[in-house]
Amino acid sequence: MFFNKQNPFTFDILPELFVGYRNELRELSSAIQRGDKFCLITAPSGYGKTAMMKFLSKQKPFENGQRWRTLYLPRPPSRPEEWVGVFRRVVWFLGSHLYDLPTKLNRKLKEPCLMLVDEVHEAQPDCLGWLRVISEHVENISIVLAAMPEFEPPQSIKNRITTHIKLNGLGRTETGELIKRRLELSRNRLSFNQEAIDVIHVQSRGCPREILKLCAQIVHKATEMGITTVDLALLREMGYMNVWTLSEKQKVILALLAERAGLTPTELLSLFNPGYKDTGNGIRALNNILKRLLARGLIERQKIGKAYKYVVRGELRFLFEQTIANPMPNGNI
Repeated sequence: MFFNKQNPFTFDILPELFVGYRNELRELSSAIQRGDKFCLITAPSGYGKTAMMKFLSKQKPFENGQRWRTLYLPRPPSRPEEWVGVFRRVVWFLGSHLYDLPTKLNRKLKEPCLMLVDEVHEAQPDCLGWLRVISEHVENISIVLAAMPEFEPPQSIKNRITTHIKLNGLGRTETGELIKRRLELSRNRLSFNQEAIDVIHVQSRGCPREILKLCAQIVHKATEMGITTVDLALLREMGYMNVWTLSEKQKVILALLAERAGLTPTELLSLFNPGYKDTGNGIRALNNILKRLLARGLIERQKIGKAYKYVVRGELRFLFEQTIANPMPNGNI
């Protein structure tokens, strides 16, 4: 296997380095062992659909040493007739007629077959229709589909999906495990301390592809500077720590705004009262803090009637919600 020792965080999909989603894998494996006909995995781009499918395709027999034939398709066929060629990869002498395919598969397919079809949101309706026919008339077959969240399966398949797995991103521990395993496989001597991993997790929202992208940039910078340990100092220099270089009052205000759809200065003051002498002084002080947060691009101002409401920028809301739930080291949030 080719692996870039200088930068182990390429976008190559390596099943042996698959981490996370243990509960989802357990649920999916149980459905396959039961012989369920259709399972569906959905997730946004970069969240690990293909990695999970390839991981499943490399697994040993699921139960009692029974042999499984596994078939992974990176995308569905463009025409129904191509299903015959697809199944020739696991069974020979199927002929060339699509209408004969279910009968011949039942006759020749002696072991259970696991079919993994990726990018199924690109499939033509007639191709999916024939996949449903095959699933109904072939006894030893389980089909796992992977698609974007907006995929709406045809009703005939939707009614037959018994397990729907939604991938929502890796946790903090899994983010660290992904980084560690990539470094170990490449024998790269660089290390990431836990504080740096925490920042990468929040910055990436747990998206595996974003984790790899951030780490690739960090490795390049660390190599350039001759650094062997990635820590908060390096991330601060690279601009990843801007969110945490805030005053305590700014952090509290951002936390309050992240929890709500929008607040006026008066509403903020009623929730956050650090001992101002009167309401006028409090409003003036809050407006000064809000102006600084606006200038840094952390919040937006929206006019509602005659008043202005302040909201955390949409793409940053997750970050502040995460830092509230999981305080950063050394008292930072």
